[in-house]
Amino acid sequence: MDVLRDNGRFIDYFAVAGLKVVPLTAPSQGGPQGEQQDPNALTQFFFEPSKPSETDPLKTSFKADILNRYPLHNHDDAALPQHVWMFCFPNGIHLHTTRQPPTFFFFILTELDGSRFYGASLCYSEPLYKDTSSFNGCQFPPHMTPDPNTVYYAPTCLCLLSHHPYYSVHKQFLSYLYNITNTPTYNSVVPLERILSNFVETPLPPPGGLVHLMVGKTRVSTTRPARGAFPYVDPSISFEALFKCLGLDNTIKVFGLVLEERKILFTSMQYSLLTLAAEAISHLLYPFFWHHVFIPILPLSLADFLQAPTPFIVGMHAACYKSLHFHADAIAEVVTVDLDNGSIQSPFVPHLPSLERDELCKQLSQVMYPEVEYGFGILEGQHARRDDECRHAHPARVPRVLPVLLPQLSSVHVVPA
Repeated sequence: MDVLRDNGRFIDYFAVAGLKVVPLTAPSQGGPQGEQQDPNALTQFFFEPSKPSETDPLKTSFKADILNRYPLHNHDDAALPQHVWMFCFPNGIHLHTTRQPPTFFFFILTELDGSRFYGASLCYSEPLYKDTSSFNGCQFPPHMTPDPNTVYYAPTCLCLLSHHPYYSVHKQFLSYLYNITNTPTYNSVVPLERILSNFVETPLPPPGGLVHLMVGKTRVSTTRPARGAFPYVDPSISFEALFKCLGLDNTIKVFGLVLEERKILFTSMQYSLLTLAAEAISHLLYPFFWHHVFIPILPLSLADFLQAPTPFIVGMHAACYKSLHFHADAIAEVVTVDLDNGSIQSPFVPHLPSLERDELCKQLSQVMYPEVEYGFGILEGQHARRDDECRHAHPARVPRVLPVLLPQLSSVHVVPA
């Protein structure tokens, strides 16, 4: 099954996500509780917190929602996922008293038919209170006590969704869009709506063709692989980063565990690193394809997925994962890969054939560290030491090594745990 849906669109949707607001009609005055509300009462809109009992706006998270989108209608073959806001703010919306720097990361949504939405999101801060009472007609809930002398900042997310993983182009366009909408000195003679529609409505080229786009005054070109060719790997997906985070031996261990269809959980304090690692390890499987659950950034509200009985590859912010309180038996079979510390906690040992594993390590070592002489059958301890000593890799050559050896590794016999 092809993960890419050929719908002829380069981009499916553009969306803006931010604070969710809920209406609350003021009750009539002076009557007993339960009396019919005054029909002339004004409807007020409030930001919806995740914890209604919390009174301090800085100590709780707020719910998010889709504030705007383009196009306004759903495509017949692929509707805009209504829960996309969860992936724009995986840990909910948190307020700050200072403006936060813009952040960018990718995420992936898997649909029921197995096809994937590839998302790119750029989050930036906006002042919540432009005066001491409301922001665009919205207020804090009545039970909250915000400081009237404090300016609160809330994140807003610009998001692109596509069935094709052209992450670099998506990032370049969102950065351009952010500049023209948030930099007072930035002038554009073209209306924002036209810029958006021209980009989103760019047609997808046929297999083997080129697509040309204008991002501001910059001409951007990218290719679409021909049918049967090596799958497209966006330049943003760095195999070098995966090997640098985990080292050669640990990367091979994760690779073996994925081949055995284990439950893999990546953790990191950086959202961008989660998608990079999950995408890199899935590309290394070629010519195989991961058909199970694949959620490189798992929102905190969907943490119960970690207790699923089926194999998965998911990623989660390290702080969110540490805040969970699962029973040990519920996640006993989960392999935890800490990208920040380069460590693995696994109840399993991958059963890769020793001869093929040694040859794989040898070839990968020659690709990654050509300045180091490697002999055949080097011990794991020597690999680990050289991983620390040699940090320069050649990621473009890494994917070409594994497909040569995978036909031999495909005969791996998985011993039940």
